[in-house]
Amino acid sequence: MFLGRRSRQAECFDDQGRPAEEISQDYAQLARINRVFRHADPFSRRLAREAPEGPWRRVKVLEVGAGVGQLAIELQEWAARRGWAWEFTCLDLNTVGIEQNPIPRKVVGDATNLPFAEGSFDLVMASQMTHHLTDDGVVAHLREGWRVARRRLIVSDLHRNAFLYGLIRVVMPCMGLAPHLIADGLLSVRRGFRVGEWMEMARAAGIEGAKVSVDFGCRIVLDAVKD
Repeated sequence: MFLGRRSRQAECFDDQGRPAEEISQDYAQLARINRVFRHADPFSRRLAREAPEGPWRRVKVLEVGAGVGQLAIELQEWAARRGWAWEFTCLDLNTVGIEQNPIPRKVVGDATNLPFAEGSFDLVMASQMTHHLTDDGVVAHLREGWRVARRRLIVSDLHRNAFLYGLIRVVMPCMGLAPHLIADGLLSVRRGFRVGEWMEMARAAGIEGAKVSVDFGCRIVLDAVKD
């Protein structure tokens, strides 16, 4: 079946050898996509359930695959409106994204081999980057995120299904995006995940008790809390 299995085809955005100017332009267009599809919602919706006066008032957060820092900035502002002081560290393999990222604490690094000690961050999160990895890479990414998380790991990505594929096929051309980004968007869905796949990968990564759910038919979210 067309969407029965994950695609292994690489996306244009995975090519680290492209000119820096082209990558910067793509990040600008991705920022528009992220705003339209409200990429911060899976995180703010789950963390909003925490008591405002609870232990999440002052935490250290690692965003893996942070790019230019759009998500970190949005969530830092959201947390501030709740009276929370969140200190973000952003990690990405793409040097162009890291150079443009305004978050003071930022690191060029590999999501499958994080350069941090065990339990370095209260919360580790990743958004829309996990589908860029191979299946083995996903397991390593989850294992590493769980290792450096002191309290919680939340990973959000694309739910592989025909509804989302059709939605992106209609919406992205209407946004006037570059053809290669539209192709990447469709391929991203084909590289996305199903609930059973993520449950199996979480178990392989040594994460017990992880909750995997689908938000509005579009995003698949893994949420794991340490005792």
